[in-house]
Amino acid sequence: MASGGTYNCEAAAVAYVDWLYSSPFDMGGTTRQALTGPLRYPELSASDACSKAASLTSQANGALMRVAPIGIAAHAAPTLAASWARQDAVLTHPHPVCLEANAAYAAAIAAGIGSGRRQDMIEAALGVLGNGKSAQTVRGCLEAALEGHLPEEYQQQMGWVLIALQNAFYHLGAGDKAGHAIVETIRRGGDTDTNACIVGALVGAVDGLEGLENAWLQKLQSCRSHNESVKPRPIRFWPDDIFILAKALVTGSTPPS
Repeated sequence: MASGGTYNCEAAAVAYVDWLYSSPFDMGGTTRQALTGPLRYPELSASDACSKAASLTSQANGALMRVAPIGIAAHAAPTLAASWARQDAVLTHPHPVCLEANAAYAAAIAAGIGSGRRQDMIEAALGVLGNGKSAQTVRGCLEAALEGHLPEEYQQQMGWVLIALQNAFYHLGAGDKAGHAIVETIRRGGDTDTNACIVGALVGAVDGLEGLENAWLQKLQSCRSHNESVKPRPIRFWPDDIFILAKALVTGSTPPS
């Protein structure tokens, strides 16, 4: 997306499968099941193979965790962001609840970057939801969050997409800064890394870098493997160029290699 200015489902699937074979630190079971699809169905394209292998029943949060760049790339175009986000979720998390959660979340990020107003983000999220049962479930989750209700629990259903979504929109509606929202989310336990990632990207869409601690940003910019790394990651997965990538997503320009 950073180089082409648009979302391509096949390119995304190929990139996700490449990540699978890079031995990442962790991976959810739902995501793993889908991304091994090309091994099971080599006659299909990567995107079709992933979709065919994906769980139809899981409501896990893996697709929501990775979708923020779509909202950035489709900034100021919430409906487009929602469309791309649904396509991306189909690759690994095709349950209708996951599709609608992705759509609402990406639309909100697109609106936030476009206008810088939280109310626009909320209206965009609610505005892209469909009329089916799953869409109404997601709508109820968002409305509960915006009425000031956090998820009832974070531990027993750890990894459920609606826990992450409700938590994120609670902090958005409460007016919390991104850094505060991340810390409070981690304190509540459960799937802390994913929930924190999701709330950070949502609130960060309106806060920008000002809502984050400088020390955190410095760690990102200096995060590289070295000779003593316990589990060194391939250079293409280093986060030290995150600001360059984010700018490229907004401008549609090709980031330097």
